[in-house]
Amino acid sequence: PNKKQIAFIRYPKEQRGIYLADFNENTLLASNERLLIPLKTMNLSPIISWLNDSQFFYSATESKSAPRKIYKYDLATNLSEPISAPPLNTYGDFAGVVSPNKHWLAIMRSDESYGYQLFLYDLNQKILLPTKITNSKERLKVSFSDDSQSIYFINEEGYLSSYLIEEAKESVISS
Repeated sequence: PNKKQIAFIRYPKEQRGIYLADFNENTLLASNERLLIPLKTMNLSPIISWLNDSQFFYSATESKSAPRKIYKYDLATNLSEPISAPPLNTYGDFAGVVSPNKHWLAIMRSDESYGYQLFLYDLNQKILLPTKITNSKERLKVSFSDDSQSIYFINEEGYLSSYLIEEAKESVISS
């Protein structure tokens, strides 16, 4: 967020993990990379979403049989804190996108029937709120509008759709 650092994922064996590097926005070059969070084989598709200049969210699985959780990493303390606790016997929490106003974290949570539901984690009150948005097609990517009032996603039928947070209303955008 401060355009001075970049977080990225590296996949080669024995070097898998989330790295942080200094970033020069003028030259678009990164330097001084360092491993922050080592990742095991089952964590080859984590998300990274910055909250502020020193904290970001990422997803990880502790073991092959455990569900994926969302963690908050703090650069100042060098500590990770789990912020989600998905039910056992599910794949866990995916997406993990911070809204532009830093109020929401959107999470796609799997359920026991191999479907997914959109949840909103209120970053101020630290509560997880369910929405009526569900899918069974592993369409796990979501994005917020610039004003943080809507979430965009691909619905069950494959159409670009939006969800108005305040009104709890879904609308299809594409035809």
